[in-house]
Amino acid sequence: LICQNGLIATGSEDGTCKLWDRRAKQNCVATLELDESPGREKVVTCTAADSEGNWLSFGGQDSKGFGRFRVIHVASRSLIQTSQTERHMSCVQTLDYSEGSGGETNLVCGGDSFDIEHWDKIGKKRIAKIRSSSPSNFTLCHSPKEKTNVMVAGGTSPFIDVSTVATRTHMFSFYFDFGLR
Repeated sequence: LICQNGLIATGSEDGTCKLWDRRAKQNCVATLELDESPGREKVVTCTAADSEGNWLSFGGQDSKGFGRFRVIHVASRSLIQTSQTERHMSCVQTLDYSEGSGGETNLVCGGDSFDIEHWDKIGKKRIAKIRSSSPSNFTLCHSPKEKTNVMVAGGTSPFIDVSTVATRTHMFSFYFDFGLR
């Protein structure tokens, strides 16, 4: 994932998100922890940056087995917010930023639950929750075009869910036949 000033963000099974700068002598310029508390293994499964590359979010599973994500201000490399998803989501598996009809930027996350959660840009306040047809969501994709402005979610079910970003409501699901019959 490419952030501001050409920084590259990666997530890892060691529970860290690293920022890399290909221009620096020492390529890794920051190591960010998903969860500092001791305990079981932690994993960072996803990263996302807003359209300007100023905000970086990364998520996964924390040491207590809950879905968690963090939001970082890229230029200062400062932690802005740590948020935990609802208890039924034990791992954040996908993150994306979307731009609402009023120009506001929202952070959207999905994981091992039926719910897609919409948060404010810095992950401080949960704004909405949309039910998907998949018990586990791996992919979120936002189409920011003014006329469509939709978010598409996909996961373990054969359905692809389409919702509006402006009203944060589910529009429809369509069945994708994998041809496995």
